[in-house]
Amino acid sequence: MNKHLRALNEELDLTMSEVQKLKRRMWQIGEQLKHGGFITYEQMSKLVPGVPFTELKGVISYRIALHEELIALYVEMQPDSVIGIHGHDCFESGHVVFGEVYVNDQLLTAPGQFLFAPEELHHLLARVRAGMIVFFKQGRPA
Repeated sequence: MNKHLRALNEELDLTMSEVQKLKRRMWQIGEQLKHGGFITYEQMSKLVPGVPFTELKGVISYRIALHEELIALYVEMQPDSVIGIHGHDCFESGHVVFGEVYVNDQLLTAPGQFLFAPEELHHLLARVRAGMIVFFKQGRPA
């Protein structure tokens, strides 16, 4: 993990209890969305109040994982089959996608909605599982 992300991990300063609570809440959201529900950007952003994921610069891929009280973040550039997400992605025992999602410049979701495992996002979810999501701070992928 590079210095920037290590510093960000330390900045999050989550206790083991807080991480476990976050993990449980994300699992509940995943279960809810499996049955065709959706959740707003505002609701999801309250999961970790004050954590400025949207302020991160550049192209970011990250995975939320429990590891010694830290949320691990990983940066990875993916030149092929670019997936752009205007917003966040969070997953733990389920995959949650929100914001505007593009695969190869084709819009797949409406802004501010979550979709869980719809058939048209099968390719996207496979890449989420592989840790290959690419985020764009704003606008469509170039």
